[in-house]
Amino acid sequence: MKRLLKKIFIFSILIAVIFSFLFYYFYRIGGDDLPAPYFSNSISFNEKIQFIKENNKFNSEILILGSSMALNNLASKVIIEDLKTNKLLNAASWGVRVSDSENFIKNISGYFGNLEYVILVANLMDFSKMQNKVIIDYDGVKYYFDHNLGNLSYLKYFNLNYFIKNSKLNKERNRAKNTYQSLVFDQGGSVILDIDSNEIDMSRWNKKIDEFEVLNSEIQSLNSIAEYLKTRQIKFIVAISPVKKSSLSLQQRSYVTKEICNIKDSIDESVIFIDSYNLSDWYDSYYVDFAHFNKLGAKRFTSYIVNTLKMGINRKNHKDIYE
Repeated sequence: MKRLLKKIFIFSILIAVIFSFLFYYFYRIGGDDLPAPYFSNSISFNEKIQFIKENNKFNSEILILGSSMALNNLASKVIIEDLKTNKLLNAASWGVRVSDSENFIKNISGYFGNLEYVILVANLMDFSKMQNKVIIDYDGVKYYFDHNLGNLSYLKYFNLNYFIKNSKLNKERNRAKNTYQSLVFDQGGSVILDIDSNEIDMSRWNKKIDEFEVLNSEIQSLNSIAEYLKTRQIKFIVAISPVKKSSLSLQQRSYVTKEICNIKDSIDESVIFIDSYNLSDWYDSYYVDFAHFNKLGAKRFTSYIVNTLKMGINRKNHKDIYE
């Protein structure tokens, strides 16, 4: 028995030494920008979960959901300053489909007891299967929210390949705004892209919106979010983020109009629906690629969201605020 206990003790010491070495190694690579614990296969989602926890955003009254269309295109600062509230959280992350937002709100909404509004910012790509599949351990996220693990979270959610891949990259992501992979969160959790015109990735700039096929299953997920929030008396806003005007041929414009009408007609009357294509001419000067805004574009787009919050909340039928 003593020999067994001795072996267990030696084994435990060995494991502790190995983990201490690995942690020191990754710290030397990434400095104080170690990647967030491994909750999912998305570094953007993981960093956002850590941001929520470390900044105690659980008292938020306004919750923003979505992919990079919400993360990069909605300027938290504009909403915070205009509505004079800091109780806002942009929980969006890269590659999130509408069905992923459905899973997020149903798993995590219980942590946000003060929610009054949920805003989903999406483009047609977020209703398609072209987005990468984000695999999330929600049990792990909930445990992380419920416990103060400190650096022990790196042991509980340890994934060697993830740390090797992201430790060095994260140093740049958490400092640089002039890259598409920036994770420099503002006060509310948004990341506004600040990319010089000579640094624009032309493969991203030249993408076309009709590459993305809208799936009925994703529209059903949108309806599911609406029903879920309605039963909890939380107002739901769906804002369609536009692609740049020069990316739309007449045929593509027709495709976009048809699909947006289909989405709008499929959702509950209680949903506040904003089709931003009808609100402005979205010139190239607002963009860093075919669909992601620069600072000017994000500010303009967000102003429409703010106006909705100010003028449309008390209407009985919200769907046609801007029509």
